[in-house]
Amino acid sequence: MVAPSVPVATLIYDGECAMCRASALWLMRRAMDGGALEILPCRSAPRRHRFPHLTDEQCMTAMQLVLPDGRVLAGADAVPELFARI
Repeated sequence: MVAPSVPVATLIYDGECAMCRASALWLMRRAMDGGALEILPCRSAPRRHRFPHLTDEQCMTAMQLVLPDGRVLAGADAVPELFARI
């Protein structure tokens, strides 16, 4: 596997919302070539383990994009970074 040219960011989304799931999968499919994005459902054990500082309430209110440097962009603030990764 080729290492991604851009460090991976993690999109945390509401996995119980059909539109949120579809949007996250749409983004993931477009980011696959660059490998610069992964997705995790908000209420999943891996999300809670890797990002315990993000509460269920935060990620059920708006998508959260965790950047490689640890910064978190929420909701509309994440959109420019997401589009840069697809």
